[in-house]
Amino acid sequence: MMRKIALPAMRTDCNAHIFEDTCFAAKEPIMQFDAWFKEATTAEDIGEPNLMVLTTCGRECRPRARIVYLRGYDETGFRFHTNYASLKGQQLKENPYACLLFFWGPLHRQVIIEGEVEKLTEKENEKQFHTSPRFHQIADLVSFNQSSVIASREVLDDKEAKLKEEYADIEKVIPKPYYRYILVRKLSKSDLKFLKRERKVR
Repeated sequence: MMRKIALPAMRTDCNAHIFEDTCFAAKEPIMQFDAWFKEATTAEDIGEPNLMVLTTCGRECRPRARIVYLRGYDETGFRFHTNYASLKGQQLKENPYACLLFFWGPLHRQVIIEGEVEKLTEKENEKQFHTSPRFHQIADLVSFNQSSVIASREVLDDKEAKLKEEYADIEKVIPKPYYRYILVRKLSKSDLKFLKRERKVR
């Protein structure tokens, strides 16, 4: 039998973190995001501020969410990567729209971003791939069949060992053709929502 937990009581006092219009750092949403993101990178107890929830929905209209890394952002949009053969890759192919959610608990802030996704060019993709640490690049190659069932953990360990040996004397790791970076772009002001405490602002 599961032990009952008093869920309504699991809440912190947010009265000291009320968000007023005067708290805006910029009029343009992307600049406001930039200000909040940079603040999150220096905040205590936020280990990875670039983690975000990516929600996709395919032709079956069944939303699916997972945690991914933000790989970059600017005025053109927000970049993340995925394997085209993965479930999220298939859903994005069927329905090229996505929702991103950043939650920075210690700051009592979250940002919601909605928009159409586009594939980056081969050149842009390779450039983004090589901005990651080398061990992440190897890990991407190891797990590029991430949505398939494997016999055991040893399959991944063996593959990692072989890739490390293969690229031991090679300066650059070559990305798999199945991996591409995706850009959420064509954003309007209503596509970025900044939330703090219980008040929603845009």
